[in-house]
Amino acid sequence: MAKLTFLGAAGCVTGSKYLVEAAGKRLLLDCGIFQGSPELSDRNYAPLSIDPKTIDYLVLTHAHLDHTGWLPCLVKAGYKGPIYANPATIDLTTILLKDSAHIQEEDTLHAQKHGYSRHAEPRPLYVSEDVDPVLKLLKPAPRTGSFTVSPEFQFVAYDAGHILGSTSLVLTITEAGKKTTVIFSGDIGRYDQVILQDPTPPPVHADVLLCESTYGDRDHAPGDPAAELAAVVNRVSQRGGCIVIPAFAIGRLFWKGGDGAIIDGFGPDGVSARVLDVARSAVRLQTGYVYHYAFAMLLGAAALTTWYLFGGVTR
Repeated sequence: MAKLTFLGAAGCVTGSKYLVEAAGKRLLLDCGIFQGSPELSDRNYAPLSIDPKTIDYLVLTHAHLDHTGWLPCLVKAGYKGPIYANPATIDLTTILLKDSAHIQEEDTLHAQKHGYSRHAEPRPLYVSEDVDPVLKLLKPAPRTGSFTVSPEFQFVAYDAGHILGSTSLVLTITEAGKKTTVIFSGDIGRYDQVILQDPTPPPVHADVLLCESTYGDRDHAPGDPAAELAAVVNRVSQRGGCIVIPAFAIGRLFWKGGDGAIIDGFGPDGVSARVLDVARSAVRLQTGYVYHYAFAMLLGAAALTTWYLFGGVTR
């Protein structure tokens, strides 16, 4: 009988890792870090309850660090199998993991110098040298449609509308002639966004549905977020003030021109520029992850702000 084990994102909304076992094979879906409180960050340093060497395959839903950020740890602990993801997710994962390692190294040096860590000897979860072995295992999968990982595991990908490359995955497990269908929602985006397609609900029956629940107990407020942001920016600008906007992660902030907002002295840093390159490539290739591109922008300090304001993993 197929078995599903939650190795993360249970009792919290980060650290996504779902282990599927069938016909003697092991598949891991996503491999994210825990983010948030010190207790959650400490979980990143604990080994998995299974030996990574015994995992045969790995598939990613999208590139955010709470779905990919533990990959260097998994590979360092012995995982050697393929890591399947669509081209946009591969591109963004490459950017994020390199930036994540670099920030951890800087954060560790800063903690050692100023002595603010809770631990006597602060150390990063991983360093830059740990990222390249992960990148060598990344294998392209279709943006949408079906692909086969093994005779036991077959997928169909649907656009989740969350960030570039984000997918909901329908997994068909074949074992002893019996088929079981499991839907992994991944992180689901909102409708009517400027640069992303609407989420596509998988039109299939499922034996098991695993759905993200970050906002499961609330409704999004009505209104136009772009207009509300423009009003705040203009109001503060007119009185000579300054605005600091902490961005949680890739794809959380973008700018749509033509709505009257004024931003002075605003521009991408290295990470942001590389993310914009990925977005532009998606448009040029017409691969379907972007159907309109006015001006999409990840705020320059997005990754940095994520680690410092929302719980970095350096200890």
